[in-house]
Amino acid sequence: MSQQRPRQDQQSTPGPSYPELNYSPGEKWVKHLTQGRINNFHGGRYSDINLSSSLFIHRVDKEENVKLQVWSAPGLSKPTFEEAMKQKFKSARKGDSFGPSWVKHTAAVVSLRTESNIDVDRRTTGGRFPLISLRLGSVTSVYSVRLLVHRSLNNLTLFIHSVEFDPGCEAMIYSTDGTPLQGITGGYGGDRRVEYIIPEAARKEGHHEFVIESSCNGMFGVPWHGDTIDPPDMNRYFSLASADLVVPNQEAWALLWDFTTLRELIDTLPGNTPLQNKAIVAANEIMNVFKRGDPQGIRDARKVAEGVFGEGWESKGEGIYDEGSKNSQIWGIGYGHIVLLNRRSHVRGLRRLISWSDIQNIDSLAVPRNSINGLSKFVVNLLSCALNLKGLRASLQLYPPLFEKVKAKVLEGKFHPVGGSWVENDANMPSGEALVRQFLFGQKYFESRFGKRCDTAWLPDSFGLTGALPQIIRGAGMKYFFTQKLSWNNINVFPHTTFNWVGIDGTQVLCHMTPGPHFLPQILSFFDNFEVDTYTAQATVGDINKGQNNHKNLESSQAALLVFGNGDGGGGPLAKMLENLRRIRAVTNNHRELPPVSMGRSVDEFFEELSDASKGGKTLPNCSTVEPIPPMLLATLACLCKQPNQKYSYPKKRIDDAWEKVLLNQFHDVLPGSAIGMVYEDAEKLYAEIAKDGQAMVEEALHVILPFSVPLDANTNPKSISSSGTIVGFNTTFFRRSDVIQVPLIGAGSALKSQVLQTSNDGTVGYAVMNTPGGASLGTLCTPENGLHAQILPVSAASLSNKDQLAVWFSLRIHQTIGMLGVYPVQLHSNPFIDFALQDVEIHHLESAKQLEFTNVSVVTQGPLRGSVKATTKFDKSTIDVTISLDAIPSTVKNNSRSLFNFEAVVDWRQRHQFLKSIMRHTRHNLDMSSVRLIRIRAGILPSSRSAVI
Repeated sequence: MSQQRPRQDQQSTPGPSYPELNYSPGEKWVKHLTQGRINNFHGGRYSDINLSSSLFIHRVDKEENVKLQVWSAPGLSKPTFEEAMKQKFKSARKGDSFGPSWVKHTAAVVSLRTESNIDVDRRTTGGRFPLISLRLGSVTSVYSVRLLVHRSLNNLTLFIHSVEFDPGCEAMIYSTDGTPLQGITGGYGGDRRVEYIIPEAARKEGHHEFVIESSCNGMFGVPWHGDTIDPPDMNRYFSLASADLVVPNQEAWALLWDFTTLRELIDTLPGNTPLQNKAIVAANEIMNVFKRGDPQGIRDARKVAEGVFGEGWESKGEGIYDEGSKNSQIWGIGYGHIVLLNRRSHVRGLRRLISWSDIQNIDSLAVPRNSINGLSKFVVNLLSCALNLKGLRASLQLYPPLFEKVKAKVLEGKFHPVGGSWVENDANMPSGEALVRQFLFGQKYFESRFGKRCDTAWLPDSFGLTGALPQIIRGAGMKYFFTQKLSWNNINVFPHTTFNWVGIDGTQVLCHMTPGPHFLPQILSFFDNFEVDTYTAQATVGDINKGQNNHKNLESSQAALLVFGNGDGGGGPLAKMLENLRRIRAVTNNHRELPPVSMGRSVDEFFEELSDASKGGKTLPNCSTVEPIPPMLLATLACLCKQPNQKYSYPKKRIDDAWEKVLLNQFHDVLPGSAIGMVYEDAEKLYAEIAKDGQAMVEEALHVILPFSVPLDANTNPKSISSSGTIVGFNTTFFRRSDVIQVPLIGAGSALKSQVLQTSNDGTVGYAVMNTPGGASLGTLCTPENGLHAQILPVSAASLSNKDQLAVWFSLRIHQTIGMLGVYPVQLHSNPFIDFALQDVEIHHLESAKQLEFTNVSVVTQGPLRGSVKATTKFDKSTIDVTISLDAIPSTVKNNSRSLFNFEAVVDWRQRHQFLKSIMRHTRHNLDMSSVRLIRIRAGILPSSRSAVI
């Protein structure tokens, strides 16, 4: 074969010649060894010579430069900010410890102050206000931070960029007039944020003053041994790790973000892909060219990173998102998830809202960029936040300038409220009316403050959802819904990512759940291998990759939300997250091994495009669901019925205040029982206030509607009851009812006793049947002829020989005698050795069930209207009193409805890692199988009608 030589007139491209001799060792590149080496470039044992050593140009931390003064509020007192500023401060220093966590027998979190809460009237529960006095030159202050923002070092003028304050716990930075400026999260977790960037105006002016208040609790309170699911450590102290003036090396920080993205590419991309190998080679070369203390080495290392991100990518700023694919599959949404009540009390939770949601989620969108003078410039992106309106309103009342800042960001379109509800509520246990009012109060407040209602409902952290929610969401003016926690089930995998959720009545909402890993940075490693979803993503390459790989409906829609930002304490997106996303987008503009991510658009826009692409949801799968406060109605009727001489007006403010307390306590970590004990102590106080105020409003309204009546309850003086009085009731529901009511008989006369059909064995309580023909109407007592469909025959009960089961014999005379023997065991179950035992009940608990013994079994009532049996079971220090009753009236007003069993338990529970179950077993005699389904066993007691005597 002849060799074709190039023609002389052809120009050959000059290139390196292939040498004849080769004396190099020709080492084989071992990939896994290089990957292991890469992990040592930041932090760790080599932090004195690796990139960590170059992150700051200068740090001032000597006592002659930084002076700390602290005042500790006494005990549980709640001084205002102004009161605290008048106190005498004592000296403190970096390294001092502050605590303890909580003062015993209180319901507040103790901080660098003994007590660490700010409630809705801007008071702090006993605490310590660490006030920093920083001396640079001759400038000092005894109660605030005063900075000279420039310092001469080796004939180079350095501008002080920020204060690094790390108390190891949460803190708040205030202006000297008491306005919150920024939140701080100390420690070295993924939620760390310890820098306070000095405002540019202060740099120009030459000094700056501010105040810092620290709280001795972390993101999840103060759990034992740092385990987030453990009870609080009541005696924990925190150490002040730093209170330094720093000048960051902007170029070194940018290199750190470059290297972080490269390492994530290496760890995330599978197998032996070109992009993964390119990232490994670049990261290895960066480590080779970097030299501690050599600015040129940092610049050369960043130039190496451009080989992966693209030449000149950084100069394009946010314009990097305009290049590459026009249809990004992943939508980046910065989000601040705030758990209002979980590991802290009500008061502390409101403080968290103010310090994190209203401040950091706005200001943390600052992305430091290189500039000539070393100061930060900022690139601002869109942030979404499901605002807990309880805290938002508190910020309006307490800190008007802060609220105006939030409002300005909303109006600019940079802060995007979503959710539409008063708080991120539980959606299993609240009544239909309470769920409606969550959205009614929420949407009304959004519209009154921001000029528009929310379009997207947002409940990512609720433990379950009622099938009525689509109808309620649409009724509140929203058609989109974002949720998440359904995908966290570790047994039943939820089958969809994007779908139409069709409610009980056929109403639908367009629903989306993000694909990707879930949970917070502190516990991400535990779930690293789980294909689960999140609303607190860290904006990593892994998050982007799982946005595609974990998407369950790619056949219908390829779009997915990346909801990123630190939660549960708020925090939101950090600078490192935004910088990482820009680099990931730069990579995907030149490579196709990752889906492209976009920024700067809203959640509503995501759903709008999703709706258009799916032809109004027609191409998406369906997921179908099958299956009042009395003062309001009475107050309305009182307004309608009042006489000209009666002074009565509708108590709207009092009713709204009561509802707001109810809605607050329907937060998704309160009702399910997943919060700490302090939360429930606060909740009980609020519920007591609701009950007291509600009862007062009921009596005021009934005094107008029934002016000559007196309440009939245990507190009523029998002498105030007329001998000719008649018992009536008011039905506060909107449907027909027939219920058994209890009438107190202690000290009652014969006229009152004659109106009841049955008395208890001890004669203290009478029983009667109250019937109302319809809703919102007066009811009257029934006679045995028109009120009973059966007759309770004498009841018997006993505990069985082993005492671990309660046997109850009920007999009803209808058309024939029907006997029912009920056997009711109560089981004690242990649920240890699993994570999140408060939320999860695994199958293993069935393997160690223990039957509890019944004692003090007695018959309370014998009929003919009600038969009741009471028994007690005890275990260790806990006591359960169980009352089982059967009524001789139908369970509903429908034809052929049968009697209703009521189970009432009063539980004094003092166990840990254990819970109760009650198993209902029964046998039937003289009853054909066609009637079995008509006999209902139901736990709980129907609400009784309101009783009064005219």
